Amino acid sequence: MSDLVEARRRRISQRREADGSVSGPTRTASTVQMYAACGRQLKDRYRREHMLSLRDEPNPVSFANWLLGIRATVKPTTWRVYRQSAISTIQAMDSHEVEQALAMIEAAIDPDFGEARMTHVRRDADGEGERTSSHKAKSITHEQFTVVVRDLPRASNSSYVRALGAWLVAGMATGLRPSEWEAATLSYVADAKANRGKRVYLHVANAKATNGRANGERRTLDLTNLSDEGLEAVERFVEYATDWAHDGAFMKNKNACTRILREISPVLFRSPNGKLLTLYTLRHQFVANMKTIYPHEELAALLGHSTADTQAVWYGKKRSGWAPEHIRDIPAPIEAEVALVRKRFEVTQERLRIKGLKVKAHARRNARADQGTDAPAPAGPGAEPSPTPSSGGMQA
Repeated sequence: MSDLVEARRRRISQRREADGSVSGPTRTASTVQMYAACGRQLKDRYRREHMLSLRDEPNPVSFANWLLGIRATVKPTTWRVYRQSAISTIQAMDSHEVEQALAMIEAAIDPDFGEARMTHVRRDADGEGERTSSHKAKSITHEQFTVVVRDLPRASNSSYVRALGAWLVAGMATGLRPSEWEAATLSYVADAKANRGKRVYLHVANAKATNGRANGERRTLDLTNLSDEGLEAVERFVEYATDWAHDGAFMKNKNACTRILREISPVLFRSPNGKLLTLYTLRHQFVANMKTIYPHEELAALLGHSTADTQAVWYGKKRSGWAPEHIRDIPAPIEAEVALVRKRFEVTQERLRIKGLKVKAHARRNARADQGTDAPAPAGPGAEPSPTPSSGGMQA
């Protein structure tokens, strides 16, 4: 898996070099100093909130996870500073967990933010622009999905039909981002109590992590309880994706599958509002389905999100989920990964609670000021009100 992720990172770097988009370091000495100072302040805040002394060095992973919990409570511009400051601070820590912590921070740009908002401008005959993101389906009914999978071999003569058929079922069973299949691997552990006498795990390199570090943040899905059809599709497509990756043709083949979906959508998908079926539609629908089963923290761990609120913002509503009898493939998150997300979520919720208290207190002060009663409240029912300065100055 590491070799595949490393190969992918090299291909991204090569494409950037070919495009002339690679630039050298642009940080000034003052910027570096600013990040270092901010990093020290963040580390001091972590110590204070965790009742540590100034001599105690934070655990890198715990520090990174705490910072990810802060993310949802600050502005994007502030988070960018925090993120770079944390990276420089973690790099200076003396711990064998530094690499894992760095991977967590550097992978903390949920690719779904970009994917979900991505728009392409298509020009019509008159040169007018049209945003095509609005044409991409964010959900698919169980009936539509069944028709597409069943009739795909008859709707297209492409040599990619078998691979695409496996991709559709595997994508709906796991919710992986399309690009994440390139470095996905399976492992098996004998377990007499498990379905089929073994536990099945799908290991995924989170998509955005490969844009930075080769050993970016990963997640694991427990596929032990998938249906026979779902597990077979995942195993088959992992083989396809691995072969494509080794041949350096993953993106070429992915684009070919995307074109097939675009061509067959009007025939098999037949969306009433003209939307097109895409590979990312599978992830959207997977989230809608899993929202009927899992709480936020477990769903975030399944999806590889750095916080528990991303799916609430960018993905389909729970009401778009299929009926329980139609959701036959339910992967499970790994408890250790859920625990990390849960800690982040707790940090976020506590900060939002404190922030709400401050907002209410500020509102009360403003209300008293507007009423001309900005003085402290009386001590009790029989207490005399405090004297208020007149407009002419202080009273004697």
